[in-house]
Amino acid sequence: MNLTFRHYDHETAPATVDDVIVPLYLATHPQAATDPFYSVERFTERVEGYMRSPGFGMCAAFDEDKPVGLAFGYALPENARWWRSLQPHDPELTIETGTRTFAINEIMTHPDHQRRHVARDTHRELLATRREERATLLVDEANTPAVTAYRRWGYRKVGTIKPFPDSPTFAAMILPLPPGGHESFDG
Repeated sequence: MNLTFRHYDHETAPATVDDVIVPLYLATHPQAATDPFYSVERFTERVEGYMRSPGFGMCAAFDEDKPVGLAFGYALPENARWWRSLQPHDPELTIETGTRTFAINEIMTHPDHQRRHVARDTHRELLATRREERATLLVDEANTPAVTAYRRWGYRKVGTIKPFPDSPTFAAMILPLPPGGHESFDG
């Protein structure tokens, strides 16, 4: 396997929804067919909302020309909704400046390419382009492989968040990013 990475921003990512993002989502989220929160329609609405942010960034991993991995997120603006339901509430932790936190919305790896470090390498490649102080993500604590990987990458749990009324409650995790650029980031 010889991975190549392509980077996208809020202007270039929308062109990848049908050919890259949705196919990977369907391959990695079997509950999309049965759980309304995880439906392709709801997912696409959320993705299109994230893409409207000028701080949006995405990295896709390709094996030859086939998309096999994906990570994307956006810089949290001042007064971000992201932290609204954080428990326990920590006012210092939830202060956003527009440049403090990069929120990762999704990390996906096609099932045929899992356990080959695609997620780790795509995550690393995405964060290497970021200038924020920290990254955050939400994870279902029942997803033990993901939780284990995120801890290994340096994330720590800071609480729980229920981002939408019909969503699960997720563990909120934070990863400090190296100051002055992340080209040498190891996560």
